[in-house]
Amino acid sequence: EIVVMAPNMAAYAPLLPAVIGEPGRSGSTLPYHLADVALRRTHPLLTAFAKLLDLPMERISRTQVLTLLGLPAVMRRFGLDESRFAALERWLARSHVAWGLDGPMKADFAAAEIDANSFAFGFDRMAAGLLVGREDRDWLLGDILPADPVNGPDAQALGALWAMLELLREWRAYSRQRLALSGWSERLQGWIEGLFQADYADEEESESITALVRVVAGLASHAQQAGMDPLVEWEVVREALLQALEGVPERQAFLAGGITFCGMVPQRAIPFRVVALLGLNDGDFPRTGSDSGLDLMQQYPRLGDRGSRMDDRYLFLEALMSARDALHLSYVGEGVQDGKPRNPALPLAELLRFLETEPSVDTDDDEADRPWLVKHAMQPFDARYFRAGRTLKCADSEVDPRWFSYSSEFASVQRTGSDKDWRFLSAPLGSSTDETDRAIDLRSLCHFYAKPAEWYCHHALGLSRQALATEIQDDLEPITADAGPLYDLPLTLMWDALNHGRTTVSEVPPARLLRSGRLAAGDLGTLAYANIRDQANLLLRGALCLPPFAKGTAQPCPIAIDLRLGEERIVGVLKDVYQAGDELWLVHVATAKNIDFGKLLPLYLQWALLRLTRKNVRCHHALLHAQGGDRPAAVHPLARFPDDPEQLRDGLQALLAHYRQPDSIAGAYFPRTSFAYAQPTDYPSQAAWAAWAPDFGSGEQDYSPGYNALLGGDGDFLDQSNPA
Repeated sequence: EIVVMAPNMAAYAPLLPAVIGEPGRSGSTLPYHLADVALRRTHPLLTAFAKLLDLPMERISRTQVLTLLGLPAVMRRFGLDESRFAALERWLARSHVAWGLDGPMKADFAAAEIDANSFAFGFDRMAAGLLVGREDRDWLLGDILPADPVNGPDAQALGALWAMLELLREWRAYSRQRLALSGWSERLQGWIEGLFQADYADEEESESITALVRVVAGLASHAQQAGMDPLVEWEVVREALLQALEGVPERQAFLAGGITFCGMVPQRAIPFRVVALLGLNDGDFPRTGSDSGLDLMQQYPRLGDRGSRMDDRYLFLEALMSARDALHLSYVGEGVQDGKPRNPALPLAELLRFLETEPSVDTDDDEADRPWLVKHAMQPFDARYFRAGRTLKCADSEVDPRWFSYSSEFASVQRTGSDKDWRFLSAPLGSSTDETDRAIDLRSLCHFYAKPAEWYCHHALGLSRQALATEIQDDLEPITADAGPLYDLPLTLMWDALNHGRTTVSEVPPARLLRSGRLAAGDLGTLAYANIRDQANLLLRGALCLPPFAKGTAQPCPIAIDLRLGEERIVGVLKDVYQAGDELWLVHVATAKNIDFGKLLPLYLQWALLRLTRKNVRCHHALLHAQGGDRPAAVHPLARFPDDPEQLRDGLQALLAHYRQPDSIAGAYFPRTSFAYAQPTDYPSQAAWAAWAPDFGSGEQDYSPGYNALLGGDGDFLDQSNPA
């Protein structure tokens, strides 16, 4: 009853499952099927196989391998589940795997013939981590740095990774040989069998694997039909398979029930109750013929030759005549990026001009009502689609009453009243910590005050944006002398020197760093380490001025905390405590340019706990701050907290009260902005705005991965009338 056609249905095919579900599901709300689309577009497995054909000749990156392993049929073959796949993804990132099966393969791409950042390098690290478990941080297994931690039932994922890498290694080796077509067909069928396992309850997936085997078997059948079986290179086989996957299957059903999505091809002029034509954009339709080099009519055109543009105009007329109850023609009439008007395809433009001759239409008035024309909003979640009692005239703009939507998801996010009043946190959630009836974990408490928006999203909302973090590692190996991605190493090198009683950082990179995959190889790595070493030495010079580090090797003195404050109980470990004779020093180090509450409040919390649990011991605290330039680190003057236990107890209880009721400060406390507001100034609001969203540069609102922007919005919490 309904057919939806487009000049290029392949452009819409990937979008359909996201909007109305998978094709071929008779029990779905809007059952549909696809026709006139390339074989590779009919199922994600076929699309993945088409990309896999290029893999033997490519770098084989971590992303490519994980994408392949993430296919349900591949996970089923290698015994992976969601937990094991997530663990493998995490371990590969921690092992700093970037690309290449091993060093010799990297040499084929004009890179250094070293295993660093290859899959062989990463697999050795993960296997070593599984064998030896947790060891001393400077411990190596030969020249292999064990990855930490690799353990538990998810460790079986290493077997799946090994099997996948061996298959790719074999495929790559064969891609350098010449085989007969029948030999290639046999090898490919073996690889398909070793890579995919169909879920026979999933008819679509089973049919896709069957179609894939049929395409591969076609290599041998073509050779048999030709009576010859020549030796050919992999590139020839690859092109033949890609052409087969890009072709439209001969047996692809046109009328199979439900809504039919198909291309604009001949012999589709069958009467339907509803006919919809999508993508009638200028330049996309009528379609220009493609010259494959074999069409002599395009090379030597003559009067009366058949043309693809004229064929498309005829197909357009056929589609119009096929509609019985309703006809829907659409085009993109506005630029997505610039908002400028776009023209329709020429046949549609001619139809619109013809409709303009209707006597009831004032052609001089562009705003006159044209019942056949609907101008939709740019986005499907536009609030005007969901207003109750829509009329032609609304409070702030004109809305066509024909605007409507069946999307309950988009409707659920719309709010009554002014859109300007919307906030992500519209109402308190109540006490939402996971420790309401339990002891408070010190790490969670410090996290709450260091990164409140992140803590609130994780613990109260169950929401994570970590996948959007800019520091998420990609699959590029380090090949520059830039020390930026190694921002944490100066601090690590400083502590290594202090723990070994050294007054300078080693001129030679530690073996652990060299085998970690974080440092570029050769001279570039040497330059990067020199920059890191200079920064670490400046931190070290400042640290050596403190009593716990001035007389040789640092003496860590971790203190277990189990403190009761009224009805509250705090548990944890103070790890940053060092001994200097009979005294205890709590030392934090900050490398950020500016100090704010994100550094000060966790230090205050730990200082208060240290004093309340060690009342009879002389205790000190210090926040060592990197000064920048060539200046050594120095103790920050703001980190001078009271020493009186009762005063510290009162402050600690006040902070615990906010922790127990996070709604009291959620969306209002942001360390940098709140710190700027608290400074002695005649214009605290302006200072807070400058910290949150400055006119130039980035502010706290822009911190990756966007927790602050999510909770703080446009800075409404800085309004003086806001209770927060």
